[in-house]
Parts: sequence; C-alpha cells; structure tokens
Amino acid sequence: AFALDPSADDAEAHPLGGGQISKYLDAESAFSSQQGIAAMPKAREVYLRSLPPQYPQSVHETRVAAAESMLRAVVTGPALDSTLVQLRAECMKVWKGGRQLCGAFSLTGRLCAYRVHMLPKDVAHEGLAAASGQL
Repeated sequence: AFALDPSADDAEAHPLGGGQISKYLDAESAFSSQQGIAAMPKAREVYLRSLPPQYPQSVHETRVAAAESMLRAVVTGPALDSTLVQLRAECMKVWKGGRQLCGAFSLTGRLCAYRVHMLPKDVAHEGLAAASGQL
C-alpha cells in the first residue's frame, strides 16, 4: 500500500501521516523538558554535596561529571543535551563565583591553596586585586 513515492491520499491514511508525527514529537519534547526541569535541583545537589569553600579544577570536573551522570540516568529525549548545557553553566557559575582555587604551583610543587588571584607575571585585569592586596 505504501510505495517509495506515496501519494497524498496514502500519507493521510498512514497513522503518523497528516501532521500526526509532529504531535508525538511535541509531546516527547515536552515530556523530556519536564524531566530536565524536575531533575536539575537533584543534579545541583549532587554537584554541591560536601564541597569545601574553595576547590581546584579537578574537583570541579569530577563533581560536574557526577551530576551529569545523574542527569543522564533520569532525563531522556531531545531535552537531554540542553539540560546538560544548563547544568554545566550552573556548576561553572558556582565554581567561578568565589569557590575556584588558584591552580598555580608553588616553588615546592604544590598547588596554591588560595582562591584565584593575580600572579606576579600576570597583567592586572579589572576586578582582580593586586598581589599587594590593594586595588
């Protein structure tokens, strides 16, 4: 009944013809979006659970991966990618909002234990305190 070049009548006769498929896709998108909205608070909690006041990039990346894993287990469908992008942005905002460690290595080879700050070799950027602590 259905050839490679179906006529308009055949398309209307098909259960997913005549605009029916768009209804199903819209419902799937709406369901996927609702899953993402419902799962975001729990994913944020996974990221924030027992975090120290400041932490290095490695901890940030590990926590983002754990939160993403949780989202992938709960959210399906077309909204998954946009939900992951939103989660990454929120986690980055938390980390860069005063919780990011410097990340530079000291003369002893250890990571700096202070929040992000200017290094002697850096040029002053607006918004960062000078090495002396004065603006």
